[in-house]
Amino acid sequence: MDFKNNRYVKLSGVPWGAKPNDIEEFLIDCNIVGDPVIVRYKSGRATGDAVARLVGKSDLEKALKCNQKYLGKRYIKVEETDGDTFEKHFSESIAFIKEPFKLPSLDVRCYTQADEAKKQEVFRQADSNPKECVRYNEEEKMQEVGKLPDMNDRPKYTEVKIHGNAFVKLSGLAWTANEKDVRKFLNDCKVHEVVITNNDKGKPSGNALVQLDSKGDVMKARAHNKEHLCKRFVNVEEVEKQQFIRETERDRKDYSSFHVKMKNLPFSATETEIKALFKDLAIEEVIMMRNKDYKPSGKAMVEFKSEDDQAKALLCDNKPMGSRSVEVNKVEKHDVKTIETQHNFH
Repeated sequence: MDFKNNRYVKLSGVPWGAKPNDIEEFLIDCNIVGDPVIVRYKSGRATGDAVARLVGKSDLEKALKCNQKYLGKRYIKVEETDGDTFEKHFSESIAFIKEPFKLPSLDVRCYTQADEAKKQEVFRQADSNPKECVRYNEEEKMQEVGKLPDMNDRPKYTEVKIHGNAFVKLSGLAWTANEKDVRKFLNDCKVHEVVITNNDKGKPSGNALVQLDSKGDVMKARAHNKEHLCKRFVNVEEVEKQQFIRETERDRKDYSSFHVKMKNLPFSATETEIKALFKDLAIEEVIMMRNKDYKPSGKAMVEFKSEDDQAKALLCDNKPMGSRSVEVNKVEKHDVKTIETQHNFH
């Protein structure tokens, strides 16, 4: 199915007991692809939001006309959203399988692929044991088979890891907080990028946006909510990709994914010593930077063969070399070109 012309809407204020068919009736004049998705917390409780994929622009216009109309006894806010948001909630709605529920020879991927025969087998087996609960995807649908237990007695679910980018926002940061502080704060998370945002006057806003590797890292990051960073409580919340892009657009720098810049090196430092510091990493090139008199500057730039190696190299920040603690930082792409040009010149 071609989804390129589809549009997406988010409904807020949805009654907790609402089902996908209630959303369909609310958007009665709209052509909906699959079933709407009721957004839930990790525990399974409804958040009060729902998302739906619409066939096209005309359906979006009809859906937006439903804004501030009633569903049951509640006003519903209807607004346009994006495909990434829909896919995120859709994926989360199918990402849990109850641990005791075992299906023979059934790959977890059948929950996201249009494999009707396997899914019908899921339905048949689940129907034969109504005490078990399975969440699944039929084309673009999410249904529940069997009986869910009471919320206060809900069993634990095993998460099926969904790879991809994930994002959190830290707020309440001290103005002196920097990227290294944030990475140390989220030391148990795989961090791809940290952007400290500034206000309209160019001063730190007290916020940072962080790109993480997976939803599992988001859960770890949220576990640090209300913990101290630089003597201040920090709020940690998950954000969407679009919010990350929007809030970091002005302050985000174009860093190289393969280079690091080293500072505070001993003037006697050699390429061999630098390679020893990164002994387990694959290095492409080391450039020993010199000042205008062609004397050692205490700086170097190192190019790695992979992004993972660069990320590991950054963890070597403040490691000792001789009597000094060496700084290891990211380097912007335009600085890489400048340093390479100067090096080649010399």
